[in-house]
Amino acid sequence: MLRGDFYEITHLSHNQDGSMLAGIEINKGHEIFNGHFPGFPVVPGVCMIQIIKEVAAEITGLKLILSKGDNIKFLRLINPDLDPSLMIRIQHKEQNDGLIKTEARIYNQEYTFLKFKGQFSIDHTH
Repeated sequence: MLRGDFYEITHLSHNQDGSMLAGIEINKGHEIFNGHFPGFPVVPGVCMIQIIKEVAAEITGLKLILSKGDNIKFLRLINPDLDPSLMIRIQHKEQNDGLIKTEARIYNQEYTFLKFKGQFSIDHTH
């Protein structure tokens, strides 16, 4: 879990279209940036996907597992020194097979950093 150490959720809200909007703040001083990359910190792509999963879990109140990434586009690097405050828009729909179809976007006022289309399954082991 990255929440609480790598990033914080600053707000959650519902949009008229049924999507959710989350504001997050990246911890610029997190130790991961010592190695990714020294002198030029970049949020790892796997962390971006994990943040989407954690925010989706917060929204649904469910423990989720990424089961499929249909279309993941990394459009721009996230440098926490330049872009510590980000928005995440998530649209999700539970399918008949128990999977949660999800579309998400990580962005700020200027740029879209990531577009995600995929599915999560519910983790029943916990």
